[in-house]
Amino acid sequence: MLEALLILFVGLVTGASAGSSGNSMYAVYDVDRGSHMTNRKDRSLTFVVGDSLAENFQPTLGINAWGKECCFIVDLIPTGFGSVAVASMKTINNNPQIDCIADSDLAISLYLLDDGSLEWEMRFDTVPKSNVLKFEIDSKNLTFYYQDSAFFDDYFSVTGPDWAQGSYAVYHSNRRHNRRYINGCDTLYESYATGKAFHIKRPLIYDSRGDSARCWMNIDTLAGLMTIDIPESFLENAAYPIVVDPTFGKTSVGAWGLTIVNYRHNVLWNVGQAETGEGEITGGYVYCDVNGDIEGVLQIKVHSYTKGTDLGSSTYHASSATVDITDTSAHWEECPMAGHLNPGITYIASFQGYNSTNNKLRVHADATGWGDVKYFDLTGWNVPDSLSGYFSKNDGFSTYIEYTVESGGSQMPARRRKILGGSEVSGREDKYMDISLY
Repeated sequence: MLEALLILFVGLVTGASAGSSGNSMYAVYDVDRGSHMTNRKDRSLTFVVGDSLAENFQPTLGINAWGKECCFIVDLIPTGFGSVAVASMKTINNNPQIDCIADSDLAISLYLLDDGSLEWEMRFDTVPKSNVLKFEIDSKNLTFYYQDSAFFDDYFSVTGPDWAQGSYAVYHSNRRHNRRYINGCDTLYESYATGKAFHIKRPLIYDSRGDSARCWMNIDTLAGLMTIDIPESFLENAAYPIVVDPTFGKTSVGAWGLTIVNYRHNVLWNVGQAETGEGEITGGYVYCDVNGDIEGVLQIKVHSYTKGTDLGSSTYHASSATVDITDTSAHWEECPMAGHLNPGITYIASFQGYNSTNNKLRVHADATGWGDVKYFDLTGWNVPDSLSGYFSKNDGFSTYIEYTVESGGSQMPARRRKILGGSEVSGREDKYMDISLY
């Protein structure tokens, strides 16, 4: 009934909204505060807790990016634990927080942090039934990259926050870079940038004394399972209650800072997968700083090549200006560049950092492997002369290209966006995530 419906609209201030009806409730966090313009496709990262249509509170979290293109769904109650007995909602700092009791010894809270990350707290009043917590998951158009600083080779000096080791960087499976698509009199702006959707930080566990430790986490999309492994020694010596708190970060840049020790290159772009037509490169961007008081120097180059051939046959196509970096604060640095894109041609781009005793460039990155060119056999790859120097087998640098394409590319995506919807994720999306933003 209408009298039983309570809607809390705080979106004008925080980009969040929530509601409850009977025993059901939900919260929506539009953390990117996307433009929602019909001719723009932004990341528009959105966290959705619960289901606005269900009769009872559904303990699920959905994460959506780029409209309906990418989503991740996770059950909030570990396998083998009880169902929700009591659920409630309150407002903290103009944001909704959902609390629920799922078991006699388990309580769950979800709320937004000041930086826009979503905190998921699981409080255990006694020793959990198992030190291994398992959660059912679904995903669409997302690739999950386990983060290990050992992945980066010796040509980098690697730094990062304590939550990065053992975390997961989550990227769009197929797209990156920014494209302005002109189709007759219609123009669509597609902003994929680095292609990063969100970051699942390595879970922290802490007890009532303030003692803490990091848990191990594993995400298996084929098995549809996320696992959190709590150190048994911590459980044995903890002062209860204890809290396990996975955090979903909203950052679109890499977790690691890589100081380039040597003159360096990296292949990071394959325009061919975007099925581009006639177009123009309009710029390149790198998220970087300098490590200390010494400046750094960087440049972006674009090459063309033929699919299926040795990438050593790549032909130089265009390059940005050489940019001096002096700012010690991490920031997006624009590398002015221009170049014509021809239909039927595949392009790659190389990020280049120049370091010597006078240069200390640091770029942000995630460990992702070969990324766009991972389907090629790179054995015996001969590096083109214009890309001489050391090479990195990583596609996760926080770098992207902007380009404009005239008609002849892929179809224009649907203009109306929902938080989640469709039936591509085991039928669960439509069931509880089809909440329209506008």
